[in-house]
Amino acid sequence: MLIQRAVLLDGTETDIRVDERIVEVGDLAPHKGEQVLDAAGQAVIPGLHDHHVHLRSAAAALTSARVGPAEVRGRDDLARALADAGVGSDGWIRAVGYHEAVAGPLDRDVLDAVSPPVPVRVQHRSGVLWTLNSAALARVGLTDHPDGRLRSADRSWSDTLQRNESGLAEVSLRLCEYGVTGVTDATPDFEVSDIVKLIEAHRRGELRQRVQCLAPGKRILHDGDLDLAELSGWIADRHAADAPVAVHCVTAAQLLVTLAALREAGTHPQDRIEHAAVVPDDSMADLTDLGVAVVTQPNFVAERGDQYLADIPAAEHHELWRLASLLRAGVKVALSTDIPPQFDSMRLKLVFQLAPEHQQLAWKTFTENSGTLLQPEGLYGSLIAAQDMPQSFWSGVPLTEIPDLATIVASLPRLRLRGLMAIPEPGAPRERYAEVRAAFDELKGRFGFDTLSMGMSDDLELAIAEGATMVRVGTAIFGARRKERSAA
Repeated sequence: MLIQRAVLLDGTETDIRVDERIVEVGDLAPHKGEQVLDAAGQAVIPGLHDHHVHLRSAAAALTSARVGPAEVRGRDDLARALADAGVGSDGWIRAVGYHEAVAGPLDRDVLDAVSPPVPVRVQHRSGVLWTLNSAALARVGLTDHPDGRLRSADRSWSDTLQRNESGLAEVSLRLCEYGVTGVTDATPDFEVSDIVKLIEAHRRGELRQRVQCLAPGKRILHDGDLDLAELSGWIADRHAADAPVAVHCVTAAQLLVTLAALREAGTHPQDRIEHAAVVPDDSMADLTDLGVAVVTQPNFVAERGDQYLADIPAAEHHELWRLASLLRAGVKVALSTDIPPQFDSMRLKLVFQLAPEHQQLAWKTFTENSGTLLQPEGLYGSLIAAQDMPQSFWSGVPLTEIPDLATIVASLPRLRLRGLMAIPEPGAPRERYAEVRAAFDELKGRFGFDTLSMGMSDDLELAIAEGATMVRVGTAIFGARRKERSAA
């Protein structure tokens, strides 16, 4: 498609040619048969990327009762809201957005007193905690649980719930209405199968946005069990695999420990701090020096400002949900909405209800950073390392799991998936090589593979006979590696 007479953010009038992405900008003539849209001097922006969402939770929230401070006032009102809530096809009542301002701290006893005699689970506004009533605890096998307060990331109970796979198309449509063409799902406990389902939903057209996922590189911290050594070790392990981290920080203590861990373990160009809800003045320089990105949600000020005024001392208000001060300090910033909470208020709209002098900055932060802030430049070829035996000495991916992983890798915008890499164990029979070749042939048409890296100096003839296009022959050329002398 060719969009003519479009006006960019800086006021420039131009033509824009688009395919799946913008491919050309300038004074352009239509190609033969090309669809032409006349923007007639209206503003045109690139697709927005929401850098922190929870797609499945957003879909579930469409049919959940809302019990936050904006909807519910007091225990009696909470009881009415739960009584009016519909029971889902799974037999549960699901409520979201709870905060202590509604009816004080919530536990199983309080929830039993205000909820119908069916399984009820209520999510805290922070997203990290659920409270279950007694009927719900019995349903998940935790009848004797002391208070019914369960962490969202604990799959020992959440995996017993019936998964709701509906609603994703409606979430996607709402995002489209606000120009969002890409999202990063920040759900920390996603497994490969969860990520594959989202990618397949995108390919079917159910999920129109391109999707990236933070899992397994996302970590949620809790003030009660902050462990600097453990966090530093986890970050170091991720970086050793050339993988970034994303750390959820909503308190000053969590941010301070994260910054200390990054200083100890070192940083990766794509490391992120999620939320940075509270940034003390003396942490600003650390953020700048470390070069870590902050993914923040300015909409929270509009949604929760009254509660912040009541709960947070006035002297600390400037530390909440910083944006302009981070940018002035040279901190990399990306905007996001953290849907699903308050999803039907459309947080994107709140983000852009800013003073006119800040609106262009907001649009640029959403659009420009979607391609540059959190992704390296260039296109990189990649191979999947295959483990050709269940008990192989070679650390790779079992052949049966390669299709799922290949689906994920092939969706990444900066990687080109080229093929497979395998190192059969010394003395392996030809059947081992044939198994890897069969896996390569099976996936070649689907993913456009052109490289099968298999075989070394001792087995290169066998590997080539089984179709290897790349072999490693360093030993044949340079001789065996020297063994390092022990210092003992």
